[in-house]
Parts: sequence; structure tokens; C-alpha cells
Amino acid sequence: MRTTLISFLGNSRQSGDYRRVRYRYQGETLAPVTYIGYALRKVLQPERFVILGTTGSMWDHLFESDLELEGQHEEERLALMESVEEGTCVTQAQLDKLAPLLSKALGSEVILKIIPPARTEEEQIELLGQIESVLEDGPGKLYLDVTHGYRSMPMVSFAAVQFLNTVKPEIQVENIFYGELGHDGDPVTGCINELSGLLSLNQWNKAFSHSELTGDYSLIAALIPEDEELAELISDGSFYESIHLTKRARSTFAKARQRLEGKEFTGPAALFKPVLLKRTKWVEEPYASQRQEVQAFQSLENSDYLRAALYGYEAYLTSRMQADPDYRSWVGDDNARTDFAKKLRNSNSFNDAGEKEQFRLLRLLRNAFAHGEQSLRREHQPVVESSKQLNIKLKKALEVLLR
Repeated sequence: MRTTLISFLGNSRQSGDYRRVRYRYQGETLAPVTYIGYALRKVLQPERFVILGTTGSMWDHLFESDLELEGQHEEERLALMESVEEGTCVTQAQLDKLAPLLSKALGSEVILKIIPPARTEEEQIELLGQIESVLEDGPGKLYLDVTHGYRSMPMVSFAAVQFLNTVKPEIQVENIFYGELGHDGDPVTGCINELSGLLSLNQWNKAFSHSELTGDYSLIAALIPEDEELAELISDGSFYESIHLTKRARSTFAKARQRLEGKEFTGPAALFKPVLLKRTKWVEEPYASQRQEVQAFQSLENSDYLRAALYGYEAYLTSRMQADPDYRSWVGDDNARTDFAKKLRNSNSFNDAGEKEQFRLLRLLRNAFAHGEQSLRREHQPVVESSKQLNIKLKKALEVLLR
């Protein structure tokens, strides 16, 4: 598994020369450097060191301040200095010629790459593509240093992390670094700060987005810190819910909620704890119809139309059975539910024609989603022509029948 460090290089016209700084990192004072990327490279020892900068960045600084290169490639280095002094004139060809010199001096592969200023959306997208292009396929570790470069680079870099998590999930982003000058009031000392909290927050965001779309809480469970039993309860609860074993899901989630409410978390887990409790609050509803109702509307919000129709239908059926003295004791019996549903379809016990029509539509949608479109009658085909239309019709059916 190869390790890559990506570091940004600033603009000489805006920043001036970098001062020599003694950075502190994880309690250790590092050897003074003018370019923080070199300090991080020495600590991390990556197999690949990628330096990104614009055509106006101080590329000559890489060869003149922190390394003893003597007279090697002197002609190319002088030409590079002239290009930097002229402003936005450094070319990729110049950097490609000099990159092997840094590779030899540092003992690891060095890639120098010109990037756009990332001021516009087009340039930002281009930069994300360039970051992705310097990473090899297959498993790897990545570190990002956002100390230098434009002030927008930390935001762009964080967007790059989110992008890489999607297109190259096999690349593990280990940390993001930012060097702070003037540590302890001394202008020649600095501190290398770790922004790993943002990476952890991104993992939680991804896990909750996944759960929104799928109902699978296993990614959330994997992030629960130092509580394997709680993680297992959350994962099992979502599994039971996904296969509609509602009683098991409720029992398991109830145990998870009790354990979750008694725990104090730090970091992102503390932020997402209330969200997880809210997501599973349906288990506290006293009646089965109420629990199914909550699940139906929650599924509709997530555009999970199959579950919205299924839970909605079951919630209405349950509530009607609970109101019927002959069936209220048999709500959990499958045969009784089938018998009651058949009688309900052929009865005139609805409050009005609108309620009966919405029940008919909901039943047809549930059957169609579960068994295929052949279960949907011709007059209801327009309902499934678009997501927008289906959402409107299904929402109306649930509101008429359940509220």
C-alpha cells in the first residue's frame, strides 16, 4: 500500500519568500525549514510526494532554500528562477525536467504539477480531476498539506477528500495538515495542526447519507467508538428493519437506544447521537399502527416508495383492525390480517368515497412495487410515470388514510 503526500505551493508575488520555521508536530520540534512540505515529507516518509502550484507559484524556492543541490541542473534552475520572477510563466515542461532532481535528493518519487487557481467552478473541478489523476489505482494512503496556496485551498482540498471517497474508496485519506505560524508568540516557530476531525466528520456524513438512502445503519455502527455491543445492536436493528421483521427491529433498537442515551461521546459521534436517536424514535410509539405510520412517512421523505407504500398500507390496516372489536386481538396474526383486508376491500365502512379510493390506490401501489407493474391497473399507470407525480399521489394517500 503506497503512501502519497500532496502539498500546495504558494504564490511568490502574494506571499513573499517563506521564512525559516521550526515546526512542532505531535510534541516534537522538527528541523527548521522554509517549505513545510519538506518537514512533513521527512516525518511521513511517503513513497510519492506531489507538489501542486499555479504557474505563478514560487517553484524555484523548492530548489534553493532547503536542499543542498550544489551545481546540479544549474541551467534549468536558473531558467526556472527567471520564469518565476516574470510572474505566470512557469511551464509544466520545466517542472518535468527538474522533478527527477528532487526525487534523487529526497529519496522518493516527486511529482511537480501545475494546477489552475481554482477560482471558478470549472477550475475547481479541473483541480479535483488532477488530484485524482496523480493517485494510482489500488489501495493507498493519502496525506494532504493545505498550508500554502490560495486561502480557498483548504475548502477545495476537503471537497477533494469527499470526491476521492466516492471515486477511489480504496484510497484511505489519513490526515489533512495546516501549518500555523507564530506558535507561542515566536514568529520563527510554528505548529502543524491536524484537521483529521474533518475527515471523521466526513465519514459520519457519508454513513448517515447511506442510511438515508438504504435504511442500512451498518456504516454508522462501524464508527461507534469503543462499544462493540452498541454497534452490533444498531447494525442488527437496521438489518431486521430492512427485511421487515419489525418486532425484532423494535426490540433491538430499543436496547440500542437505552445504551446510546446513557453514553457520552466526543467528536462527531456527539454531534450525530441526537440524529440517530431521532431516526429510531419510532420504536417508542405505543401502537403498531403509529410505528408503521412514522416509518411510512420517513420512507416517503427518503423517496423509498416501496417501503412508504408497504408501511402505509400496513399502518392503515392495523389501525382499522384495532378499531374492530372482532379483530383487535388478532392484529399480529397473518391469517387474520389477510381475512380482514379482503373484507375491508369489499365493504362500505370507509368514511367517504375519497378514503376508499386512496386505500385502493395504496394497495395497488404496494402490490405493484412488490410484484411488478402487471399488478397496477391501466388507470393508475400515470401515477408511476415520474418520481414527482408518485411522491404527490403517495403523500396524499398516506395523509388521507393515516392522519
